[in-house]
Amino acid sequence: MKSFIFRKKADGRNYDAFMGIELIKDGMKGIRGKFYESEVYNNLPKEEAEEFIKKFPPLKKLKFPCYWD
Repeated sequence: MKSFIFRKKADGRNYDAFMGIELIKDGMKGIRGKFYESEVYNNLPKEEAEEFIKKFPPLKKLKFPCYWD
């Protein structure tokens, strides 16, 4: 089993962008980098986001046994 070292955010939690799993043996070997989230996501107006979402067809909500209620 491989182990990976992830740096945590200031609040002690991990970034969602770091969640991943190798699908091919050694597929992530030697891969390094940094993740920078754009500032635009910090102060995104809710109304503008909702208007943007309306441009797409509605998503079908799926529920699987492993999901919480």
